[in-house]
Amino acid sequence: MSSYTETPEEREAFELLSRRQREGHECSNRQAKINTMAAIARQCPTTSIEGICALLVDAGYEIKANCSLN
Repeated sequence: MSSYTETPEEREAFELLSRRQREGHECSNRQAKINTMAAIARQCPTTSIEGICALLVDAGYEIKANCSLN
């Protein structure tokens, strides 16, 4: 028996593929927003979190004041 360890990125990609298969080929509203934000983030000349966030804010994205990551 082999043990396989996946990276967080591989897990995220697998979950995205699974969700797309469950939903059919239609993008959910949530996924459409994620796709748009990812396209904006890809324009950042660095991988800096601050740089990516700056582009998203400049594009009009906001975080709700009561948003919690916990």
